[in-house]
Amino acid sequence: MMRRRLRPPVPIASAFVVAVAGAVLFGIATVRGDGAAGREIPPPFAPFEYLVGSWKGQGVSREDPSQRFRGWPETHAWAWTFSGGKPIAMSVTFQGSKLLKAATLTFDASKDRYQLKAEAVAPAGATIVYEGGLDASRKLLTLERTGVKSGDPAERLTLRANSNFIRYTLIADRKPAGRVQYAPAIEVGLTKEGETFAAGAQAVERRKCVVTGGAATLTVSFQGREFPICCTGCRDEFLETPDKYIKKASLASEAAAKGMPAKPAAGPSRVRGADDAFAGDVEEPSSKPEKEKAKSKSMDKAEPDDDAPAPKPKPAAKSADRAAGLLKIAQNLEKAGKPAAALKNYRELVKSFPDAPAAKTAKERIKALADQ
Repeated sequence: MMRRRLRPPVPIASAFVVAVAGAVLFGIATVRGDGAAGREIPPPFAPFEYLVGSWKGQGVSREDPSQRFRGWPETHAWAWTFSGGKPIAMSVTFQGSKLLKAATLTFDASKDRYQLKAEAVAPAGATIVYEGGLDASRKLLTLERTGVKSGDPAERLTLRANSNFIRYTLIADRKPAGRVQYAPAIEVGLTKEGETFAAGAQAVERRKCVVTGGAATLTVSFQGREFPICCTGCRDEFLETPDKYIKKASLASEAAAKGMPAKPAAGPSRVRGADDAFAGDVEEPSSKPEKEKAKSKSMDKAEPDDDAPAPKPKPAAKSADRAAGLLKIAQNLEKAGKPAAALKNYRELVKSFPDAPAAKTAKERIKALADQ
């Protein structure tokens, strides 16, 4: 009597299918290998997370034959917009664009539609609004201009990511009154800075932004430490509430130290929520005695054959460095138009490091801000 081979239990297979379907639904989360744990990205913006950062490319006119091969350079810089410590929208600034200067991308849950509110190049200072949605692939965003006057040509923007999300194409279409179909007017092709088209977006493991958990391309300095961030929006958010994200970084480092092997496994691997950039803030195992470890904790990596103990930094010098770091952060916040956050950092500096040279400047700024 032949025995039939048992199939895998249905619940396990179903769970796998649900997991895969969920990953596909949110597009780039699967393609780029980003885990969901510890992420701060609103679900409607998950398909656009790849946009965060700077892009360089070339724009060409599809209407003017003389510009089809010459064109012009363009730079797009995308960043998160925060409210209450959470990313709620995306902003973009355009350099060299013939169409737009800056814009904000939001999502209206009641309409299930995206809105791009932009400042036009011409007429200068004019605000124009586009609305639309994603296609089934979640790679193509189509937005049509609203409020077009009767008799004026209809306008449409399409933004499409390539297969590995390191290049996208922005096309501006126009449809004259009385016409049925749109015709392309401007086409811009851009590649993400720091990426190579041939290598692909998964070729290199990226550090993770301490604010959102996305791929980090920048760093922000605080109290002598470097923290990875993905955009200028996350930089401003970090500087406004640094303690929140320093704690988050420390927790991530502890989790990574407990769960990660001493050496990474060979070959590409999927990034988990805890396996992010903060492993760089954790000391690697060493064969040095415990006393030697304590002495080298505050120094940079030493040469393997350097047995001389590193001199500990003087307390006064250490305090001065931390005070200078706080002063720089406060000044950046003040320049960014956030006087309340700047004042908080100035006062913290004076309270914690009253004898540091930076305290004098901080006191002057406290007085100046209080008088405003």
